Amino acid sequence: MIFNSKIFLILLLCFPLSLAGQQIKIGNYTFPDGGEYQGELFKGKPYGQGTTTFPNGDVHTGQYVKGKRQGQGTYLFSDGEKYEGEWFQNQQHGLGTFYFANNNKYVGLWFRDYQQGQGTMYYFNGDVYVGEWEQDKKKFPSSMKEIVDEIHKSGYLSGLWLAPFVVEEKSRIFKEHKDWLLEIDGEKFKCGCNWSGFWALDIDNVEVQEYLKRVFKTVYEDWGFDLVKLDFLYAAAPKAKNNETRSQRMNRAMDFLLSLSKDKLILGCGVPLASAFGRTQYCRVSCDVTLDWDDKIWMKLIHSERPSTKRALETSFERRMLNMGAFITDPDVFFLRRDNIHLSEKKKMTLALFDALNKGLFLTSDNPSLYTEREIEEYRRLRHIWEKGKITNIERGKKTIIHYCVDDKNESLVLPF
Repeated sequence: MIFNSKIFLILLLCFPLSLAGQQIKIGNYTFPDGGEYQGELFKGKPYGQGTTTFPNGDVHTGQYVKGKRQGQGTYLFSDGEKYEGEWFQNQQHGLGTFYFANNNKYVGLWFRDYQQGQGTMYYFNGDVYVGEWEQDKKKFPSSMKEIVDEIHKSGYLSGLWLAPFVVEEKSRIFKEHKDWLLEIDGEKFKCGCNWSGFWALDIDNVEVQEYLKRVFKTVYEDWGFDLVKLDFLYAAAPKAKNNETRSQRMNRAMDFLLSLSKDKLILGCGVPLASAFGRTQYCRVSCDVTLDWDDKIWMKLIHSERPSTKRALETSFERRMLNMGAFITDPDVFFLRRDNIHLSEKKKMTLALFDALNKGLFLTSDNPSLYTEREIEEYRRLRHIWEKGKITNIERGKKTIIHYCVDDKNESLVLPF
């Protein structure tokens, strides 16, 4: 007989050494949450094969290690849904299949109780989606569809941020589909160092096009979103390619997105403005604002285009005439909060008041539920200016003075440029 040491080592590692010389017993165990277990026990705790019936009617049958669901198992939910697959420390983790109550079925990878990684969704109407899944159930414990439904019940439209033409370096798509990446002068094009670094997708690659079609179908038809903010759009056309100018390529990329979105709303971001004309309802007209006034010194040295509250304010002011013409302009967000912010009260108010007078999108990145009474009143005042205020005159000199009227009262805003 030939002895294979590698196989022996694998078997040794997989076998729980703590069981050596110990006796597995069959018995019952009650979990702290009231779940009743019947099956194999080791030192009084579930270890091996067993079944747990929970107080709410859920039932799990499968493998246990040190009192936790681990290994292969089947979990039948009281509402009829079912998960079959791998578990790790009481969580759906690894390869598994989930049967939904609406007869949809997901087959693929799971990470700590939520779908993440490569997977396939089979819809009850015969549609199939194959691709990467990403949903953080700690932040979004309900399904995306449930979240959208709640937003609609409250009388609002729902929106989702996407970056359709880029892929992050740590993503599965980047690792498994490098042939999807855009090549410029014979090299894959890296867009920037955000996150782990991100790269441009090739809009001429048929597989990329089909992937994006599936993504937008999921966002609009399955989840029900009304608007998408599409960011880093410049990545589709960083340079001219194949006898096509950069603007021609960018226009073609935007037309492709428009065909996917149909009658849905689009907020464009990171896109050459001319390519957004007539294609987006809203468009960012500046760089990102920052939590301070003009970003860090070292950021100025390594970026030709960089976030800056000062520069965003200047650019949004100079491009204000585009508002309500080419599209509704987005000057980025303002802040009223006190925490996690390095702008002075004066500069916070300058930014917020300009955004209100600009009459474009009026957005904050604050969590309004944390506002003090004073901040709530300040927001109401600014919102009233956004709705009712009117610019009457603008003076340009060493500084810019915007004169405006609201409720028959004349006021002014001084901009530091």
